[in-house]
Amino acid sequence: MSKVTGTLNGNLLKLSGNSDEINEFNHKLSLFAQFLDTVGTKSPSELIKLMSAQVLQPSKTVDIGIAGEKFVEEYIDSHLRLNEEWHVTNVSKDGKMSSDLELAYKNLHCVIEVKNIQTKLSECNVKKFREEYILNESKQYNSGIFVSLNSDYYPGTGVGDFHIQEISGRFVIYLARVKENPEKIIFAMEVLNQLVNITYDRDNKRLLDMLNKQVKHYGVLSSNANKIAAAAKEIKQNIDQFKKDLIEFIQSCSKESE
Repeated sequence: MSKVTGTLNGNLLKLSGNSDEINEFNHKLSLFAQFLDTVGTKSPSELIKLMSAQVLQPSKTVDIGIAGEKFVEEYIDSHLRLNEEWHVTNVSKDGKMSSDLELAYKNLHCVIEVKNIQTKLSECNVKKFREEYILNESKQYNSGIFVSLNSDYYPGTGVGDFHIQEISGRFVIYLARVKENPEKIIFAMEVLNQLVNITYDRDNKRLLDMLNKQVKHYGVLSSNANKIAAAAKEIKQNIDQFKKDLIEFIQSCSKESE
């Protein structure tokens, strides 16, 4: 675990770093400092309300993260609920070194990390996933899925949408913009379920390279399918509006004839 350092600016302490936990803690410190500045100007009842509203309430970052985990968990649950071989568990509250979800499905013991942010994911995000979950022997995962619900990955990460990677004998799939096509989660599970049965060595690197080339075609086809579905939905809405306008026009004509 890396050492955390901090700086003192006046009466405000700020921790150094750029992790979600540190950013969240610094945000709370800032709110608490603002609260202290008002202590001498407000009544006790006003201070209690202010403390509850600003300092003690869950942050938007936490709420967004929980919403992302819930989205993925419920999507998996809705598609596999009749399959007795699987179960998905939310472990995000078990401890600091816990991931978001754990999936047991057929031969998989899979860790699922969910990011529900709008900005591209950096090497820091990917590195944390690898080191804390995939390379952590105490976790005993044989596979992993990194889910970015809204955004892609920075080029420097070396990964992208549906990129398959082998890390110390464990297979990992990175997914991007999952909210546009949640079916990718189930497909990734099926692919990993096959890959965990392969004894990986250098000769199989060509297989991995071939798979990554092939899944690019899947990504293109999925993107085209989403565009077609969106266009079809818009056309359907236009048709419904046309029918509504036509009925209203006929009704207006009927009233005029009376």
